[in-house]
Amino acid sequence: MEDVNFVNANNSEIETVLVDSKVDSNIRDDRNETDISHEELMDITSKTLNDILKQDTILRDLPSDVTLEEVTSQISVQYGQSMTIYVVRDDGEEIPIVVHQKNSRVIDLKRSIQRHMAMYLKRKGISNKISWHYIWRTNHLCYDNERLKDDKSLLSDFDIRNKSRVRFVKRLREKNTSGET
Repeated sequence: MEDVNFVNANNSEIETVLVDSKVDSNIRDDRNETDISHEELMDITSKTLNDILKQDTILRDLPSDVTLEEVTSQISVQYGQSMTIYVVRDDGEEIPIVVHQKNSRVIDLKRSIQRHMAMYLKRKGISNKISWHYIWRTNHLCYDNERLKDDKSLLSDFDIRNKSRVRFVKRLREKNTSGET
């Protein structure tokens, strides 16, 4: 029943936004529908979607240039199908990373971090490439003072759940203990 109310509430918000955008477009010009250029249509669509996202309680924290993947991830978090894991940087900033809840592995978390950072850099207009091979070779993710060394390990094996916090720690060089030189 709650899902139906959620859908009904969102439908009424969408209808309100659509009516408002129709009024805006009528005031703007009495042109024929075929006279709108592609850029104008993209602007109207973008404005309408941003208005809808700002009114939605689940999606209002998303950026204005949101991708379909981000919307889907946020909705799956709300329905308990995914979890948000916070990566704590050295400066104390926490970066929210969304990972599917069922059978997620360390490698899935790493890939989600990579996707998030790529989107972050793109939005900031930074064209620098990150060498993820170097980062994963020189750092481990760490949760509750336990290093996540094996990419194939399940996150649930480390008791990582929704709203858990992980951080980067430097890999220590492992000494050769076999006595060979």
